[in-house]
Amino acid sequence: MSATSAALLVAAMPLTGHAARGISFDVRLGNWCVSGRAPNKARVTVSWKDATGHLKARGADRANRRGYWTYCGDRSERVEQGDVIRAKAGR
Repeated sequence: MSATSAALLVAAMPLTGHAARGISFDVRLGNWCVSGRAPNKARVTVSWKDATGHLKARGADRANRRGYWTYCGDRSERVEQGDVIRAKAGR
């Protein structure tokens, strides 16, 4: 591919379009909040269970325009080893 062809290809790509971001987590033992990134402005639904499968918390948050989200429980539960935390990004 010549330099001219490469330049035309880059120029033809939209600057605002990008692949949808997957969901990521930031989870810290002992904390009552989990956070991460998801697609921009997506509704993030969180399900948090202990190691035996008992529900500790469930709720949702809306990611901001840059995709950052945070969900905090009621402070009576903390992240412990063996907890299973799931998040799903929707609209």
